[in-house]
Amino acid sequence: MRFSLRSVFAVSVLLAFVCTLLFSTPSAFTVSLILFLSIAVPAALSAGTIYTRGYSRAFCIGGLFPSGILFFTTGQLFINWFARGKGFYLSVPGWLHFCETIETSYRVYAAVSWAMIPIVGIVVIAVRYFALKGG
Repeated sequence: MRFSLRSVFAVSVLLAFVCTLLFSTPSAFTVSLILFLSIAVPAALSAGTIYTRGYSRAFCIGGLFPSGILFFTTGQLFINWFARGKGFYLSVPGWLHFCETIETSYRVYAAVSWAMIPIVGIVVIAVRYFALKGG
């Protein structure tokens, strides 16, 4: 395989961003960013499913499943937190308490879900390739 300098640089910047997000940022910032990305990634993959063709579409369809599960469980996390009356999100102390409580487990869960997006996307591309190949 041959990689261009641009693609290697893009992958290293993405990996640096992910490591920064998962290991070195404060909990309130990290949880807020992960919540935003858990909404934005399924939206971007949905747009890719609609507006692309071929292998790109197959990748987007495959990536929708793990990102959709992260989106769904994030909503369930908020609903459960509200139902138990553990915190009030509209106050800064309530939000900080929420972020500190779920920080470690939510970071790991989000990282695993995001790692599953390219894995499942590549599996779906392989299935499409073999289905079109006829074998």
